Amino acid sequence: MIAAPITPQKIARLGLLTAALLLELGCGTPSPLEFQSLLLEQPYVLEVRPTDRAALPDAAEIELEFSERIALDSLDGSAVALVSGLPKEEVLADAEELAEQLASGELPSVPLQYFLEDDERRLTLAPAVDLEAGVYLLVVTPRLRSVRGLPFNQRPGESPASFVARYTYGDVPLTSLDPLPGGETGPGGPVFGPPPETLVISELLYDGKLSDTDGENFIELYGTPGSDIGLYQILFINGADGAETERITLPAGSLLPEDGIFLIADLKTGSTTASNVSGADFLDQFDPQNGPDGVQLLNREGNLVDTLAYGEGLPPVAANGLPLGEEAPAPDVVAGHSLSRINGQDSQDNTQDFVDMTTPTPGVL
Repeated sequence: MIAAPITPQKIARLGLLTAALLLELGCGTPSPLEFQSLLLEQPYVLEVRPTDRAALPDAAEIELEFSERIALDSLDGSAVALVSGLPKEEVLADAEELAEQLASGELPSVPLQYFLEDDERRLTLAPAVDLEAGVYLLVVTPRLRSVRGLPFNQRPGESPASFVARYTYGDVPLTSLDPLPGGETGPGGPVFGPPPETLVISELLYDGKLSDTDGENFIELYGTPGSDIGLYQILFINGADGAETERITLPAGSLLPEDGIFLIADLKTGSTTASNVSGADFLDQFDPQNGPDGVQLLNREGNLVDTLAYGEGLPPVAANGLPLGEEAPAPDVVAGHSLSRINGQDSQDNTQDFVDMTTPTPGVL
């Protein structure tokens, strides 16, 4: 769990799996990413509810939020499990041994149903059987992988570490959880550096000239050089009803470069390493809608940092309760054009701050 969890917006559940179902794991090692260290980009658990060291409610449902989209074919009982009782200290300390014992059935676990929400970052677990009173551990091992093929590691950049949260169920005191073997608490997320004093959306290309989904789109941020924007999020908002359509979460270790410009580019279809936009600091798969629509930039606490609306007729507030756009919206530009902030200025008015760029300038203020 992280020190400042991001509050998720509850959305419709899509899939239902059972922990007894073994899914084929993605094979192979992902190609080295040219723009950032794979170690620093390792995904991990952002938040769990109920929190660590809590009593499970009668329904015993547990909600997890991840820093990246999870790969459905890696989701099984050796990747995410609810263990009955307290395993030995050496088993918890060894992420691979923990996963092996879960896979073999040597470590007893509860059959689970998995409900994956359509952002593929939020997962609800529900026991498929009635729980007996006792102590339970929720574990997420590195067998779980992101859609980019990276293993989840609760200590990115270090030796693989499983996520662990401790619970009681029924008439069992919370003191039964003390101590976790070895006196350890559940592993936490990374430590973050100073946040930016200023940060704005500086340029957006949402409608590619040749394709909206094949590596042409980009969004550019501009702010305090050297500051830490790990786990900041970019939300794309539908202009008709204010609903979130897509979300980008920046990985831990994301720092604004010396020029203060952080470029996020769309991946080519089917690729995890390539975009038609050069010089990107981070790559992800995203397809903003054509206007009228909007974008929200949130910090890791879920607070609004900046917002851009383009086109006419948008709601002033999105469905998540946060403002959409500042004063009058920017224009809705044609395919191949971008919206660019004038010299990084921020007058709190989108129509004054942004211009239609016939020749987009990703990575250049």
